[in-house]
Amino acid sequence: MPTFSENFGTMLHSRRLKRKLSQQQAAEALGIHMSNYAYFELGKILPEIEMLPALKKLLHIPAKAFLHPERYICKRVLRKWEKKNKKEEG
Repeated sequence: MPTFSENFGTMLHSRRLKRKLSQQQAAEALGIHMSNYAYFELGKILPEIEMLPALKKLLHIPAKAFLHPERYICKRVLRKWEKKNKKEEG
């Protein structure tokens, strides 16, 4: 079962894809290094609480998603992204 951090990261990843942003663009908009943003999406680290309002605004995330990120993962967007990446690999 995924951890809270993993669900949070997957939610960020799916929301970023839905907004058609790269990790670099998201990181720049948040004023952080891209590797830090990538770690958020991988579930390795969580953003500081002070960053939540900026994430909410940038990725159009409802406030309650920060408590239950697994409910706000855009699964349709992730499936489309996974399908696209499989085609590019094959």
